[in-house]
Amino acid sequence: MLQEENNNPLNLNEFYDINPTLDSSLFIKYKKVLLANLALASDLFFKGNKEQTKEYKSLIIDSKNQEDVINNVVVNFVYDCLIKNSFTSVEANGLEQLNKDKCYVFITTHRDIVLDCLLVGCLLGKSGCKIAYPVVGSNLLFSSFSKACFYMLKSTIINRELDVRKLYEQSIKISSFISYCISSNYSSVWIAAGAGRSKNGIDIVKPSLIKMLYLSKKSDGIKNFLDKISFVPVSISYEKDPNDVLKTVQFLDKKYKKLPSDDALSIKKGLIENKKRVVVNFSHPLTSLDFNDDVTIDTISKRIQDDFQKSYHLFENNYCAYDIAFNTNKYKKFYSKDSIKFFDIFNSLEPNIYNGVIMYYANPVISKEKLGVI
Repeated sequence: MLQEENNNPLNLNEFYDINPTLDSSLFIKYKKVLLANLALASDLFFKGNKEQTKEYKSLIIDSKNQEDVINNVVVNFVYDCLIKNSFTSVEANGLEQLNKDKCYVFITTHRDIVLDCLLVGCLLGKSGCKIAYPVVGSNLLFSSFSKACFYMLKSTIINRELDVRKLYEQSIKISSFISYCISSNYSSVWIAAGAGRSKNGIDIVKPSLIKMLYLSKKSDGIKNFLDKISFVPVSISYEKDPNDVLKTVQFLDKKYKKLPSDDALSIKKGLIENKKRVVVNFSHPLTSLDFNDDVTIDTISKRIQDDFQKSYHLFENNYCAYDIAFNTNKYKKFYSKDSIKFFDIFNSLEPNIYNGVIMYYANPVISKEKLGVI
């Protein structure tokens, strides 16, 4: 049972439609789904490595509950294998600013469907902090395997297929559940800054996200809400985005309609292909003291967005992309000839797609220029 701030118990069953609680029978059901999809897991997580797949199977079999799956399988095995198989390195900064006994709402830049929440959750778990459980859209429950994975991770599910009235009711319920998670120290929460990934390299925080989280707490006032909800902005910088071309194509085609297979393809590419280096920067938890008495939905979203763009780690290829895009040598001291070669793989693309990919990598530099932090 969760506890409200006035000590009245909160029944988790009230939130079953957005945060399904797995009783023993449901846990066994989804455990069987995971075991029935070993070949898929091997492909996605282990690049077909037989020894890693065998260990994964053993850990799943030995799991007695969701906590076992989260801690023993995901945080302490799958994560390590992914880093070994498809990253050069992962660097995390700012974790020392967090209280390990406290819960937070981690709002992150959104570049990868699965890895964004996986990286944040696992880095928290490995540092001794409370793991952040994800908030994801129902569109990601596209197969029995994906559903089992997200349910095992104690995900909060946003149903994207509701009518306007029911969407509003759902938003209030999500707001209420997340607020109780934090105030009752039940769990931390991961949520992306936007409903979709950034497809042009610019990280935007829409006020509608903060407005949704505030819905159930309007009576507290915006300052009290901010001080209680404990927002932590997190920027995640991938040196190489496996979906850079796909995102660019979708971004440039204004008539593009998402296909049912798009999410599955993006997830697979994101997990399997090499991301090279990744840097995850945790900002300090925001309070009303950060706002000089100017606390509004707009100023909160703008502050989180600014924190994203200020803390976003620039790699050599970001600086190089800027110079290519604007035919300049402005940032040449920040990159080498190898950085220029990074973009050779895009030479066969149509000119507009090539230019779009270059801007995808250049835009984080432009964002920092606009804030005067470069």
